[in-house]
Amino acid sequence: MLLQCKRAALIGLAALFLFSLSLFPAAANAADSTARDLTLDLGDVSTPVTIVAPASGGGARLPGIVLVHGSGPGKREQYRHFAEAFAQQGIVSLLYDKRTVGYSLSQRDYSQLAGDALRALQLLRAQPEVDPARVGLWGLSEGGWTAPLAASRSDDAAFLITVAANGVTPSRQQAWAIRERLVHAGVSGSMVSAVAEDVTRQLVYNGLFPEPFYDPIPVLRSLKQPTLGIWGAKDRLTPPAEGLRAFQDNVRHHTLRVLPDAEHAAHRSVTGYERLPELDPAYAPLVGSWVRSLPTSNTADPLPRQDVPSRPLAPLAGWESGFAQLAVLAVLVLAFLGYALSGFVRRWRPASGSRSPWLASAALAVVVGWVTYMFLLMSNGKQPLGPLVFGRTLPWLLMQILSVAVVALLAVTVFRGRRELATAGVGARVRRGVLLAGGALFVPWALYWGLLLP
Repeated sequence: MLLQCKRAALIGLAALFLFSLSLFPAAANAADSTARDLTLDLGDVSTPVTIVAPASGGGARLPGIVLVHGSGPGKREQYRHFAEAFAQQGIVSLLYDKRTVGYSLSQRDYSQLAGDALRALQLLRAQPEVDPARVGLWGLSEGGWTAPLAASRSDDAAFLITVAANGVTPSRQQAWAIRERLVHAGVSGSMVSAVAEDVTRQLVYNGLFPEPFYDPIPVLRSLKQPTLGIWGAKDRLTPPAEGLRAFQDNVRHHTLRVLPDAEHAAHRSVTGYERLPELDPAYAPLVGSWVRSLPTSNTADPLPRQDVPSRPLAPLAGWESGFAQLAVLAVLVLAFLGYALSGFVRRWRPASGSRSPWLASAALAVVVGWVTYMFLLMSNGKQPLGPLVFGRTLPWLLMQILSVAVVALLAVTVFRGRRELATAGVGARVRRGVLLAGGALFVPWALYWGLLLP
């Protein structure tokens, strides 16, 4: 009896121990890898590097992967969990901080970034635990443009892996992603096209969007390495069906896979707009088995669902160029602000009951509010701002209401103008003329930006 109790106790303790391990998978995974820091010379600058390797390589040289960044600052710790997952598959990974010299929100050069990736490739090939004949490149998102470009220039890159790679230009992808996020948030009507397309067109064609027309197709056609392309079916940042189709039609040796429950970065997700902490459970084993075999026969999963296709951004006409937009804004501000400031001159003050001050104030509020709101929308990357009312953000709805009020006040001012100016002096007449000119310019401007559209 006592022996049976001891046996039951030991079984219970073992079960408790195994259960406790399941509660802390991250710690167990981290223990399966080792890391050491190095420095990578990029030519004009140097950057820190971390080599993540399996804790026990068994003495044999292992395959290696250089992790090429997506967009943004690109600190290597952001990708540490990928490297640790690959270490469990017997792969050595190299992580490096992305350059800051020559890379920013408004400046980048994919050719330069590809050169950095190739320098990292050579460093990883020289590591003692790595088989130099089995080292390849891995690129996520923006790295899906950079890593293929690097691979196309190298005979030393044994393979290429991309995650959420694009088959379209960066500007086209950006417009698609903004539209997807706005529609998902419940935004509808003119705000969607104004923000997703018109603002993006202004940024692109006025030189404020780096590498907007980079075409990935010629590079994909030039690839000679075995290529593994992975997309999350719930990707909301990259048009996944178009990406897979581009690789299927243009890459010579391809294995193309879709993870049904993964988002943009191969993490698990419910809707694609949130990122759960853990990677999709099929992701790392897929990478590990593919790297070990490097198949050259072509296979591809069915295209993932993509409700709306991306579309190219039309060039700006002369009348909607950046110079024209700035000129219009300057005229509007000067007209309405000038009217308000000139009101301090006694003899120029409007007659009692005039709607002109209301017209100037409402129009000025719309113009200043629009500039401020567009800057906030495009700079924080978290569209939309504010609560939604009738499918519009509250600031946008308020600007639309004020725009309608400006048109109504403009009509009243025009019809009543003759009577009010019958006894007015030259200064008052000039002041009214400037206000009406500003109002006449305000109407097409507000129509262009969707403030007078549903």
